[in-house]
Amino acid sequence: MTSLLKISCEEMITTYAYNDPIATADKMHSATDQLKLMSLTIKHDCKVAINSLLEP
Repeated sequence: MTSLLKISCEEMITTYAYNDPIATADKMHSATDQLKLMSLTIKHDCKVAINSLLEP
């Protein structure tokens, strides 16, 4: 999250009070329509981890 939005998950929850798991936070809309190259790991419990994020 920090690599993509320049803000941590904790800061989004504590400072900006984004705690609704269904609604998309306004800060996340800033990342739409941007090209990113991500290295992902999909774990056995179906959770996804972003290992790296680059701008091509």
